[in-house]
Amino acid sequence: MRVVLVFLLALALLPLPGVQAAIMAAPIVVTKCDDAGFSAALASAQNGDTITFSCGGPATIQVLSTKTLDKNYTIDGANNGSPVVFSGANVRRVFTIPIGSIIILRNLTVRDGAEPGGVGGGIRNDGFLTLDRVNVLANSADLGSGIFNTASLRVIDSLIADNTGVGIYSSAGTLSVQDSEIARNSTFGLDVNGGIAAISGTTFSANANAMRVNHGTVDLTGSTVTGQTETGVAVGDGELHVSDSSFVDNTNTLSTCAALCTLNGIQGTITVTRSRFVNNKNTTSGGASAVLGQHDVTITDSLFTGNQTNGSTTGTVASSANQAPEKLVITNSTFSGNSNTGTMNTAVILAYSSSANVQLTNVTIAGNTGFGIAGLGFSATGGALTVTNSIVTDNSAGNCAGKVTDGGHNLPEAAGCTGSTVADTGLGPLADNGGPTQTRALLSGSPAIDAGDNSTCPSTDQRGVARPQDGDGNGSAICDVGAYEFVHTFQVYVPFVAR
Repeated sequence: MRVVLVFLLALALLPLPGVQAAIMAAPIVVTKCDDAGFSAALASAQNGDTITFSCGGPATIQVLSTKTLDKNYTIDGANNGSPVVFSGANVRRVFTIPIGSIIILRNLTVRDGAEPGGVGGGIRNDGFLTLDRVNVLANSADLGSGIFNTASLRVIDSLIADNTGVGIYSSAGTLSVQDSEIARNSTFGLDVNGGIAAISGTTFSANANAMRVNHGTVDLTGSTVTGQTETGVAVGDGELHVSDSSFVDNTNTLSTCAALCTLNGIQGTITVTRSRFVNNKNTTSGGASAVLGQHDVTITDSLFTGNQTNGSTTGTVASSANQAPEKLVITNSTFSGNSNTGTMNTAVILAYSSSANVQLTNVTIAGNTGFGIAGLGFSATGGALTVTNSIVTDNSAGNCAGKVTDGGHNLPEAAGCTGSTVADTGLGPLADNGGPTQTRALLSGSPAIDAGDNSTCPSTDQRGVARPQDGDGNGSAICDVGAYEFVHTFQVYVPFVAR
């Protein structure tokens, strides 16, 4: 086995074709920093070369024709600390990467590219393109104003901003965005219409819409979606998998979602784990301040707080699935401090179509506010809503309304919900109690401790603490009700012997 590992390591350390030449060859240095000087460098570049710049200060190269990068090389615009700007002067695309080319763009800006009636205002990529510390700014086109991708695109530590239209449009192939910012694009920051995309450590800020997933599969990990002005992330016929991400201060003005939604009549799916939805706002009737599920949505180990709605038929999380058996499934999640101030059919969790199928397991819905039937713990004006092992308490307009199915082992604070009626559920305030998201801890002596059903509770709580625990110390490990699992602390008394 050791011989095999050494052999594989040796293979991994071998240079790829063309890389050895790049290591050995001296860079091509551009000193005449205009279209002619850059064009001459492109003409002389061979596979594996690196083009660098020594312009004697800041430089903007206005390209007089779109530059086709048709070999395998790197363009490094560091320019001794003053990164080079490539401009299309708002009349032409800046770069085209054709099929088969392998290009790295590093330490430079692509801006003011334009492709009226076409695609890829700044860059069109049909090859293998890496952007490393690149700004793509203020470009325009009918589709993919900043970048139009059909093949393989990798974006690292870059800024895609202020483009008129879509920041990045990816129609096929693969897309990777790492540790970057996608900001202030006038329609979508990112539009995925096919292929596979992986987004990590990236911030979407102040776009009209952060992302649309029409087709294909997208993984969004460790990222932040904040300050969108129309809607957050919308899924059409694609798949979106969200983990360890935050949706904060987004606004919905389109009767869809401020943070995350599947689109009506289209077969998209969403899964969410270990994520935060904070201070998002829905300003219209219909839709949701956080998540709207018109097809399958699964939410696990997540927090919803400070989200607001003020229209009718809306909620913090809403399901309007129009085709059975599509469903909204929420497990191990906390809803606290949300506000739903509409006049009718509003709730923290709302099911409002005849086919809506909502399943809540080990969920805590506590301390939410609203008017009329808004601010309820959950509401169902149509479809089915099943609640199991959950806490629903202290919601200002009442805890439950509409059709609710008791899945067993629920703990409402007062009459009007299915489950046991108690005077006090023994919840602490929303706080950092460990784990990736805030929770409301069960206080010692809470009636929710060891009151759940081991056959239906998940294997961990919202924080990742193992279930079941022997929370009351009676020798039997039984799941708690709600999103938090209480861990009993055993005290050991050691007798003091005087000598």
